[in-house]
This record gives sequence, structure tokens and C-alpha cells, in this order.
Amino acid sequence: MYNSNSLNQRNIIDLINNTKPDILALQEADWIIGSSEINLPDFTTSYKGDENPKNVKVITYFDPSKFKFLDSYDGSDIADKSIKKRGVIGLKLESLKNKNIVNIVNFHMAHYNVQENTNTIEQITELRRTLLQEYLNKLNYKPGEKIILCGDSNE
Repeated sequence: MYNSNSLNQRNIIDLINNTKPDILALQEADWIIGSSEINLPDFTTSYKGDENPKNVKVITYFDPSKFKFLDSYDGSDIADKSIKKRGVIGLKLESLKNKNIVNIVNFHMAHYNVQENTNTIEQITELRRTLLQEYLNKLNYKPGEKIILCGDSNE
């Protein structure tokens, strides 16, 4: 939906403002930080992908009138440097409506091109599955809790 074109940015801003999401997960959206045109929920959490504070890689918003914040995980101790650079954030929330526990993992995965890499597609898939399981473990995921995976998975 986004390719750094200002018309696409306008479309994204309009979509956010018109839908008023309960949860919003963005990747490569540093341009959105501080925008006065966007009417987002009060609570914001973000993971900065590197030392440049203007280079926010992954952002997750949620509406505090619908969810209670329980815990978060910023990916800072992930061993995979490509994930660390691109960003991941996990949130554990409780629905105020039905008390369901919701684990959100918002990620920006690295490119793993099979032709340029010795890994097979199966190995890449297993690596990603392992990383996602690690994120859920950091959030103390329990069977029966809800999981929302969102992000830019590239290939």
C-alpha cells in the first residue's frame, strides 16, 4: 500500500482516520511519527530499528479504551541481527470487552533470497517460525491466548 509516494501517504492517512482501528501495526513508517494529520489512539509503542531516532522501523498502536496493556517485548535481545536492525515489537493486551488475552507480534523480516543464499525455502521458513516462537515466549504466551501476527514478511 506504500511506496514513498505522497499520494499513497495521503491514502494511508485517510484510511487510518476513517477506520479508527482498535489495533494498528505499521512497518517502515517513520514518516508517520509526529504527523498532526493522523488521529491515532492515545497509547503508542514503537521500536527504533537503529541509533537514528528518526528511523523507526515498527510501530504498534492500540486503543486503551478497548485494551489493557499487560506487557511488551522490544526485540532488543534477539540474536538474529537482521531482525534486530529491521525491528520487532510484541504486546500482550487484555480485551476490556471479553477479558481475552491478545499477543501481538509486529515484525519487519529481513529478505532471505534463496538464489543469493545457501538456505532453502524450508530453512528460511523454519528460521522465521523459530523467531516468531521466540517472540511469543518473551511475551509469556499461554495456550488459549489469542495471537495476532502482523508485519512485513518480505519473501
